[in-house]
Amino acid sequence: MNPIIMLMTFASFILVMGVRYGAQAAVATVLGDRSVARTGRLSLRPARHLATLGTCVAVLFCFPLSGSSVGLGWGRPVQPDAMKLRTGANAGLVIVALTGIATNLLLGLVLAVALGQLHYTIGAYQCLDSTLLGGPLQGCLASWQPGWLLRVEQFGFVFASVNIVVGLLNLIPLFPLDGYTLLFTALPNNAAVRYRNSQETQQIALAAILLLLPLVLTFARLPAVLAPGTLVNTLADNLMGIFTYFAPFAQRL
Repeated sequence: MNPIIMLMTFASFILVMGVRYGAQAAVATVLGDRSVARTGRLSLRPARHLATLGTCVAVLFCFPLSGSSVGLGWGRPVQPDAMKLRTGANAGLVIVALTGIATNLLLGLVLAVALGQLHYTIGAYQCLDSTLLGGPLQGCLASWQPGWLLRVEQFGFVFASVNIVVGLLNLIPLFPLDGYTLLFTALPNNAAVRYRNSQETQQIALAAILLLLPLVLTFARLPAVLAPGTLVNTLADNLMGIFTYFAPFAQRL
């Protein structure tokens, strides 16, 4: 794995944490819970949103040992006081949770379309439509744009991909992901309480699933796509591919 891509992936993860949780905190504040702002979460500064375990998982997924550089990880969840949300407790929690997922997916996909348009505009898409790989591909791209712009564009692709990965990852219904909140609000009262009381166990289980399940599948000679991390990465790659070429394709029509 290219060390530059690894650094870009982790840097993108850090920035994504600031954007997604800052957006959730802003929505929670608008809905009536000022306590989120008082605790410092109404900010785009990543340091206010990072979680130790989630960041460690992200670091490990930036190394070749994980099989690919995908930026999987999570931060500290924004947990507004449900009783202060003017839309109602469950509805407010769902809106805040969906804000994080939507922020990541929309930002990633819009950026993918913009990058696809950039390729089409400068003509570099011709390099990507060929069978060039490695050095020849870099040389072809460099002929269409200066090196510094190529790095900026490269970071844009990585940042878009990490946004999509984090957005899809948060659909998993385990704490501290947004999917946990969506399932929690849908459960009957007694089941919801039991589910909430297992938050710490869920977080450890999430890390184990992402980090250990791929090894178990490899040892058992089962398809790697069965691992949630691999599945999320595959879906993100497919979405990136579709939306990166959406703008040029639409323009050619």
